Amino acid sequence: MLKSTLFFLGATLGTVLLLSCERSTRELPMVESDQTIAIERFELAFANPNNSLNELKATYPYLFPVQTPDSIWIAKRKDSLENLLIQAVDSVFGDFNKPQKEINQLFSYYHYYFPNARIPKGISLTTNIDYFSRIIYADSLLLMGLDNFLGDQHPFYQNIPMFLRTTMTPDHLTHSIAEQLALAQLPKNNQTTFLSKIIWEGKLIYLQERLTPKRSMEMRMGYTKEQLEWAQLNESEIWRYFIDQKLLYSTDKELEYRFINHAPFSKFKLALDQESPGRIGRFIGYQIVKSYMNHNSVSLELLLKEEAVTLLKKAKYKPKKS
Repeated sequence: MLKSTLFFLGATLGTVLLLSCERSTRELPMVESDQTIAIERFELAFANPNNSLNELKATYPYLFPVQTPDSIWIAKRKDSLENLLIQAVDSVFGDFNKPQKEINQLFSYYHYYFPNARIPKGISLTTNIDYFSRIIYADSLLLMGLDNFLGDQHPFYQNIPMFLRTTMTPDHLTHSIAEQLALAQLPKNNQTTFLSKIIWEGKLIYLQERLTPKRSMEMRMGYTKEQLEWAQLNESEIWRYFIDQKLLYSTDKELEYRFINHAPFSKFKLALDQESPGRIGRFIGYQIVKSYMNHNSVSLELLLKEEAVTLLKKAKYKPKKS
């Protein structure tokens, strides 16, 4: 059973710093930023009255469904909320130089690991804050809803739960793109066990780490620093809980809701649940995958194809007790 005495509030500063600095022992490749992805600012073009609707439709036909009448787009261009969103995006991202460099670097790593993957054209736009579809990657196109990355304290986000708002900062833009690129390369999981699902999530996070090695672990997990410390300090107890409750080979779909899906906290069905971060199964899955890669000299391609049960056996995963 999880022990409340192990929670981060009782941790020593030295232990926290040691765990926070934990890294995979596998070396990262030296990748130069030689990939440049063209990014067009559709939201600015849409707001510019000098651009006629017909010109916009001709330039960006994939953004204008044929079944939508022109009257909708005309009204949208005049809509005060739409214009406020575009102004907010322009205020936060400005000339877009910083994210452009980060995205170029991301695609340099992506090309290194997946040389046959197509480099898409980037289109920035607003989505009326559709944070579950903030990035869309479709082979030749990368659509980026910049209004989903204005900062976790932005007034537009005041009705959005904090556990989601923490992932809606400008720094999360490149991370969210990396997630979609990783999803495009990760084979679908056809297994239904809890173990297969957390291993799949662990592979996804590990691949994101390869694509954005300078990003923090809390960003990849969608955690605050304190939440990551909690997960690290309680890792052994969480793993023991999964084993004792015989969850690893369970096919109960409720486990996704409890430990994998977006949520403010994980659901152990214990009094201390609300002190835990959400999606803790993903964290454990990543730790298993990281252990696997540290104990086995395999390519990224082989990792993505490895079956969950085999991966766990080869991982020699033994979380240290706090």
